Amino acid sequence: MKKRNGKWKIYRHSLKDKKIGVVHEIKTNEAKYYLELTISEEDVIKSIVAAQKSIVIFFSLCVILMIIGLVQIFHTLRNSFNKLEDDVIEIANGIRI
Repeated sequence: MKKRNGKWKIYRHSLKDKKIGVVHEIKTNEAKYYLELTISEEDVIKSIVAAQKSIVIFFSLCVILMIIGLVQIFHTLRNSFNKLEDDVIEIANGIRI
């Protein structure tokens, strides 16, 4: 039986096929069993890269929506103030009753 230094172990079967694994000891009345789960390091890295791409896309969309919202707010405020200014000028000139 191999001596286990820690809970996590990195398997290096070859340079191309690195695996990450976790070992859990299960004790019964008569014997000890080890449950060992492994996953390819390449698959983990692919998942992390895909998640990073999704985060960048989400962040970009949020920034774009925020900019569109600010432009809409400024446009609405500008139109309101322009209308107010036009009305004040009409009242000052005596055009409006």
